[in-house]
Amino acid sequence: MQPYRKYFTRILVVHYPREASKMIAETDSHYNIISKDISFASRSPNPIDRRLDFSAYFLALIKTLSGRGEDFNQVRKICLEIVTDYVRPKNRLQGYLKRLPAKLTNTWIANKIIARLNKRMSTNPHPDGFVPGSLPTSNRLSDWAMGSIF
Repeated sequence: MQPYRKYFTRILVVHYPREASKMIAETDSHYNIISKDISFASRSPNPIDRRLDFSAYFLALIKTLSGRGEDFNQVRKICLEIVTDYVRPKNRLQGYLKRLPAKLTNTWIANKIIARLNKRMSTNPHPDGFVPGSLPTSNRLSDWAMGSIF
């Protein structure tokens, strides 16, 4: 079981206490169908591709909820609760470590790391993989933030 599934289970139990186990089974069944299309992602050197598994489970949950007749606002609310619970720091150390990259962004070591990540993400080792535009370099960061390069 992937570590992110506990967040899905926790929120579904809160919103659907009687039907949560059936909904999890239905979500797993949708996920098994979707996961065949993204089987390459776990072996991909691209870090964005490796997150496709998490996204596929979200898609499976959305299919489950829409199949049960839930409206858009309810699906959105449940998905936002899952994401918020998933990214919330569990303790003070983890909270500090999550804020640290933002504080170190404008240092020479961060520029090297960003350049290396850009190099890794700009290659597409699989035809179904995902390639983002590009990460802005430090001299283009202010232009990128202001939207003038679009």
